[in-house]
Amino acid sequence: MSARLVAAVQQRTARRRDSGGDSRSGLKHLLPRLPLEDSCPGQPTVRVMNFVAHSHVALRCAGASWGHAFGAALPDLASMAGARIERSLLSPSVEEGVALHHRTDKAFHALASFHTGSGQIRDGLLEAGLPAGPARAVGHAGYELLLDGCLLTRPGVTEEFSQVLARAPDVTEAVSSADPRRWRELVAAMSDERWWLGYRDPQMVARGLYRRLQSRRLLRFSEADLPVVTAALTEARPAVDVGTDDIIGAVTEALRGDTPPG
Repeated sequence: MSARLVAAVQQRTARRRDSGGDSRSGLKHLLPRLPLEDSCPGQPTVRVMNFVAHSHVALRCAGASWGHAFGAALPDLASMAGARIERSLLSPSVEEGVALHHRTDKAFHALASFHTGSGQIRDGLLEAGLPAGPARAVGHAGYELLLDGCLLTRPGVTEEFSQVLARAPDVTEAVSSADPRRWRELVAAMSDERWWLGYRDPQMVARGLYRRLQSRRLLRFSEADLPVVTAALTEARPAVDVGTDDIIGAVTEALRGDTPPG
């Protein structure tokens, strides 16, 4: 176990001792205002919201438009709003972007670098005493959100994603939600507050995952575990950063050689 993780484990022990157990309060003011809970409780997986990478890859594909880029991000955004997408009501470019989203996921999850990087985060958390479910979820989701954060440090990417949001078509009719305000608030806050820039900071990634996983009994971790999760993500970030450009290139190349179903 690294020195950083050892120190984080000691900090966790002290937090639990001082709080008298497992505390889950006191973090609301440190997290994005919008609800980020996963929309499929009860399943041993977590929906990851790495929408920056999805839109960036889409724009690197031949013939892509801003509509394609927004469509590539749309499944993640709809999930964050607790909504479903009626693809038949989307414009052709946005619908093609949604299809590209799923092809991108398939190409990315086939990369050895993803399995190695997410596995290292998971194994470090297991060694630090996190249960298997949360360790696996943080390894997978944390790696993908770190990738978004590293991508946002590349020249022009922040401005690029801001343009994706600014040029996004109105898809309200195609997005069904139990609470329509959540979709409108999400779209507005992403443009106005730009909380997604917090993905550049492993501490904010850890806090976002803490909140997002609280409704998932098998995957959630406690507030006392935040130092350990933050330490593991902080330790992993340099390697993710080094590999970011190669990952984006490999996924883009895989998509160019992939024939969409038709």
